[in-house]
Amino acid sequence: MAFFLTLMLASIFLSHSRGGVISILFALILSLFILKHLKGHKIHPLPVIFICFLLGIAAYFNWHPITQKFLSTISSQDGTLSDGRIKVWQDCIQMVHDYPLFGSGFGTFQDLYPSYKSFTDIYLYNHAHNDYIELLTDGGLVAFLLTAWFVTSIIISGWKQLQLRRDTYSLYVTTASLAGIAGILVYSVTDFNLHNGANGLYFFFLCGLVVSAGHTRHHFKNTPTLLPIIQRKTKKSRLFCLVSACLLVAVTLVMGGSFLAEKKYTHAVRISNAMMRPEKKRAMMMLLLQDARRYDPWYSKYDYALANLEQQAPDKSKALGFCISAIRKQPTETSFYTMAERLKKTTSARMDE
Repeated sequence: MAFFLTLMLASIFLSHSRGGVISILFALILSLFILKHLKGHKIHPLPVIFICFLLGIAAYFNWHPITQKFLSTISSQDGTLSDGRIKVWQDCIQMVHDYPLFGSGFGTFQDLYPSYKSFTDIYLYNHAHNDYIELLTDGGLVAFLLTAWFVTSIIISGWKQLQLRRDTYSLYVTTASLAGIAGILVYSVTDFNLHNGANGLYFFFLCGLVVSAGHTRHHFKNTPTLLPIIQRKTKKSRLFCLVSACLLVAVTLVMGGSFLAEKKYTHAVRISNAMMRPEKKRAMMMLLLQDARRYDPWYSKYDYALANLEQQAPDKSKALGFCISAIRKQPTETSFYTMAERLKKTTSARMDE
């Protein structure tokens, strides 16, 4: 346990992540606060001393770079915060105003934000660097309230169970899970960590752990859980299993198709850089991209790639068709419209001739 705690703290401090340092300190303080205020529970001083020792070692060897990163966010002229994230957040206010209820759609931030960007730099912002703001821009007020309801219910349920339980195993696991959830939520203020698949999976794992540990008996006679036992009817159970199996098959097919499509696309990119006759290269790339489009018919990238390939042909109508298909699948991508307009002009000019 001590080894993993040391490894965790060392990795965060060595990364010089300001949000990571704040979130881990917040989680540690919160866990100690929860344990201190539980009835009939006393905090053993040894873990506290060990944690303070680790923090002291980390601060001694690595404090200067961390303080420099914190100070870099403060303007030396007027003392105000000058981090680039704040400018992005300010721009997102207008996005929320334009799409207040249901948002612009999940995954559209990268395509939509450039039209709201009020400053100039060399960076591409594919996320808002704030999970709460991006949830509002992409999912609107509806998604934000649903998410807030889910997280709040988990935290309240875990806290209530902590007040009732006396089992040491349940107390420590539930407390650690709540502290971990709180740390992730704090870190989400300054970054898009929940858009990282591993972080998102770990967050929901902790949510499940709060419910499970808070309602599980370590020592029991009749049942290991405090949750009410639901008597499931056979017909409903079979229907549930059937629907779940269908969803699993559908997800497997979609994800498998996406994987195969990306594999075909990668092969086409390799061929584009290979030394061979242009006619043969174009024919091979066309077959691979058409296969990719068939395996993943909802992704606009393959239509756009086919449009780029077809625009080399004398007849631009096929290229225009692929470009229009890409626009229908991803209507927020401005480069698709630029190509479509250029192809329309070329096609019209050839028809006039």
